[in-house]
Amino acid sequence: MDRRAVLQQWMTTHERGPTWVASKTGYSREWIGAVLHGQKPFSNKLARVLTEVLGIDFSEDDHSESGIEFVANPAPRSLCLLLLDTSAAMHGRPLAALQESIRVFKDDLLKDIQAVLRVEVALFTFNPAVRAQDFVLAPRFAPPILTAQGAAHLGATIDRALDRLEARQAQYRAHGISSRRPWVFVVTAGAFSGEDETRDASVVQRLREADVHTEVVLVGVENVENADLARLKPIAGDRLHRVQGLNFRPIFRWLASSLRKVSSSKIGEPVTLSPMEGVDLVLV
Repeated sequence: MDRRAVLQQWMTTHERGPTWVASKTGYSREWIGAVLHGQKPFSNKLARVLTEVLGIDFSEDDHSESGIEFVANPAPRSLCLLLLDTSAAMHGRPLAALQESIRVFKDDLLKDIQAVLRVEVALFTFNPAVRAQDFVLAPRFAPPILTAQGAAHLGATIDRALDRLEARQAQYRAHGISSRRPWVFVVTAGAFSGEDETRDASVVQRLREADVHTEVVLVGVENVENADLARLKPIAGDRLHRVQGLNFRPIFRWLASSLRKVSSSKIGEPVTLSPMEGVDLVLV
């Protein structure tokens, strides 16, 4: 994992932003933000300060920063962000089924050599104890054990995930790696609380500016009116689905199949996707 990814993951885990990091290190917020977005180099001096002041460990080999990973594999990339609801509403069977389906998703990606070389996956959970798996190619994708607790903080998680997406895209640009339109795949029980809803408009705007392909899947919701559709619809657009029961495998197999198809296409070439299986399309 490169330095930017290590710092971003530390900030996500500790729920700290660039302003807080800047206040502790003597750097400006603008400088920290530029480093995270790949606009300024991540110097050895900054790494030392972050290690001394915050205890962040940058000891792993920095392959991304040096570009070694791109020399070994210059193939164009397809990025997928998995945003998973691990709030108390997902406790028990729903979360167990979700965990198993993620394993199936990885196994299906590994069946295609193009996907193995081109599809990078990152995972964020949205509850107060955010856990993250940074962008990695499918063979290295190792999602954390999911645990259900607290409320679902959707907006904050999307913001963090898009920060990481932008940082990864900046690395591609720096090393001449092309990439396709990113995917954001959200699985949620659709109940949100404990979060300032005023950030929703800015989150929706960021998704539009990032030009991502977004899919949102509702789970455990018999009556869609019980879900917070007012917050979900602007994010999902016409790609809001409801899973039938707790059978998540078909939707994650569809996701893997779609990413395999996208990764084997030419950049900019339209790709016709098959309908998602095991879900109802929610029309509101």
